Amino acid sequence: MMNQIGREIDYVAKLQNIILHNRRQARKKNLAQEPFNTPPEGNVPMNELGSVAGQGTAASTPILLSFTVPDGWDGLIRWLIIQYTGTNFVNNSGNLIWALRVNGLYIKGYHNLRSQFSGTSNGLEIDPGIQIKSGNLVEIIVTVDPAFVPEGGSELIAGVSGYLYPNGVARTN
Repeated sequence: MMNQIGREIDYVAKLQNIILHNRRQARKKNLAQEPFNTPPEGNVPMNELGSVAGQGTAASTPILLSFTVPDGWDGLIRWLIIQYTGTNFVNNSGNLIWALRVNGLYIKGYHNLRSQFSGTSNGLEIDPGIQIKSGNLVEIIVTVDPAFVPEGGSELIAGVSGYLYPNGVARTN
């Protein structure tokens, strides 16, 4: 009789541990996805744009956009805009290769972009988004092939769009 009660108590304890473990995992999963679900309370739009003149950039790697995430704020990059305004570029040719990096590290999947994504309707939507943290240096660079000569008067343009939110905001969604 005592053995049977002991086994039942062990069984109940194991079930409680499983339930507790599952709740912790669900909580971690929700926290990991928090900024991707909906913008947190107190968010502000983030729209950063930069450019350099195309002429004279052959065989170089200019930084088109560079900004630091403000102290006290985190954010999410949702759109990427990269464009060459000249007429002598062919998408996917390799003449221009754009890359997004944060703190000098290239972002996987966004480090070898060979096509243009321009404007709000044709920008590259990043789903679920790239999380950025307070103090991060965000940059977009372009590598210009030595054989490619950008036209005079052309521009190389890059931008990111998304939102910033106060870091440490309690999330409830």
